Amino acid sequence: MKLVVLFMLLLGQGEVLIEQHGAQVPVGDVDSYIHDLPGHVRKSISYDKYQLEKDILGMLNMNIINQYLKDSKLIDDPYFQAVIEDIKQSENELDDEFINRMGLSVEVFKKSYQDYLTKKALYAALKEYILQDIDRKQAEKLAYDRYRTAKSNYVKPEQRDLAMIQLSQDKYSQQEALTLVKQLMADDTVSAFSAKAQELSEDSTADMNSGQLGLFKQSGFRYPFADQVFQSQIGLVSAVFEKDENWYIVRVNNILAAQPIPFEQVKEEMVNEIVAKSMQRRFQSVIDEYAQYEVVVNKEIVDDIFSRYEVFQ
Repeated sequence: MKLVVLFMLLLGQGEVLIEQHGAQVPVGDVDSYIHDLPGHVRKSISYDKYQLEKDILGMLNMNIINQYLKDSKLIDDPYFQAVIEDIKQSENELDDEFINRMGLSVEVFKKSYQDYLTKKALYAALKEYILQDIDRKQAEKLAYDRYRTAKSNYVKPEQRDLAMIQLSQDKYSQQEALTLVKQLMADDTVSAFSAKAQELSEDSTADMNSGQLGLFKQSGFRYPFADQVFQSQIGLVSAVFEKDENWYIVRVNNILAAQPIPFEQVKEEMVNEIVAKSMQRRFQSVIDEYAQYEVVVNKEIVDDIFSRYEVFQ
């Protein structure tokens, strides 16, 4: 344990693990990230080298955004200055057990942790900043153009009001089920079907609904005979269906035809999707711009960083 603590002390919070075009991931970012994990996840990640490597690359993206804000001078914008000030003024509760087990200086880690939280907040703030800059009127126009081009995709599917009687094959033969169909066809009404379902159906819900299942889209009617039912006209379906050692008799009470969905109903969802994708493209372009440059790895520190968290094993 003493050797581990000594090693941790040798690695300063400002030591750089990886760097790309000025964006640096210091040891303090990784410590802060581990600090915020639940105890059982800390233990898990202390064994998982590959997950920690992926997480460090994620921290590189966070630092790329931070570096971009500095390089572009956007960091001086009042919007981002307010974000920085909010982090400065916030009370950040530190995990004393984490600090003790890591053998860290409270004051040094506190500063490092605040830097990490600031970069994390700026990462999220840039997304919001880009969102505010996107012209929603233009997005709405694009949404309408897409709606008109693919109007056939914006349709409320046909729905059918269905009723069903379930008969166990242990009690009824197929011929007996067909005889019942003929009886029902002689008085093909909702009331007659309901009365017979109340009397005979072995569906667990029949006592409550008298076999009246309500409205279904074809995709929601999960029976192997859905195609036949949704190709039938209003009234009793003149067939007996089979599933899981039961016979099924079905009636179509009503058909609600497919209806086109007005643009106004889908406009907000479409606009939000267009805006979100536009934001993500612009945000990713920042990272891609820095990704053109070589990633410089401090191999000695990266190789050793995995031993740093063995205190949580």
